[in-house]
This record gives sequence, C-alpha cells and structure tokens, in this order.
Amino acid sequence: NGSSVDKSATFRLGTGETTNISRNPSKFLGKFLAHCPSAAYSAAGSSLTTKIQSALNNIDSSNVRGEYKTWIYSHYLAPSLHFHLAVNAIKKTTITRLQSIVNRSLKSWLGLPRCSTLCCAIPSGDLRYSLSFSYG
Repeated sequence: NGSSVDKSATFRLGTGETTNISRNPSKFLGKFLAHCPSAAYSAAGSSLTTKIQSALNNIDSSNVRGEYKTWIYSHYLAPSLHFHLAVNAIKKTTITRLQSIVNRSLKSWLGLPRCSTLCCAIPSGDLRYSLSFSYG
C-alpha cells in the first residue's frame, strides 16, 4: 500500500552497499539525512558536539599561551564550524550547549573567571568568536 517502510532494504552502488536512512541517519555532501527531521537534528548535533569538543581539547593541549589559543579558535576552528552550522539544521538547545562549551574554553584560555562574560575580552562585533545565529 506504500504507507509502510521496509527498514531492511539496502541499495547497492557498484561493489558497495548503502545504509537505509530509516535505520540510521546518513551523511551526504556534509548534510545529515534521515527518515524524520528529529533523527537528522540529533545526528548532526552529536556529530558537531564531538567535533567541537575534540578540536577544543586539541587546542587546549597545545603548548602555547591562552591568547594564541583564542586566535587559533577564531581563525581556524570557528570558520569550519560555520560551514557545519550552515549545512545542517541543528536545534537551538544544541547551539546553546555548544556556545557554553566554547565560552568555557575561551574564558579558561583568557584567564577570566567562570562567572564573567566574554564581552570585556572580545572586540565588539567580532563574529569569529561567536556561534550565535538568529532563528526566524
């Protein structure tokens, strides 16, 4: 009748086999595809969270001063994150959680207390440090 989905169906491409997006989200050209939007949001959010945490840990473990770590973040990591945020639909709560992870690292590198804000340390209008987006 066309209303049910066969989750066991696979598709062959040459010698390889593709996964069925009704079982697991799949990535195509940088975007996560799934049978329902919530599965794609979840896969994209967890992938981006893992990427950010790994990159921040790599930057943090480097033997350079804190201000250089913030420079590395703003000139290398943040632009790559903007691509992922532009391609995938990610929930606002995930963005908020990612902002707090990034802010915690930036405050640590700049020697700021946890209760402070970054507005005193980052030049006004410098979006390279920001993960904030408008939601319409």
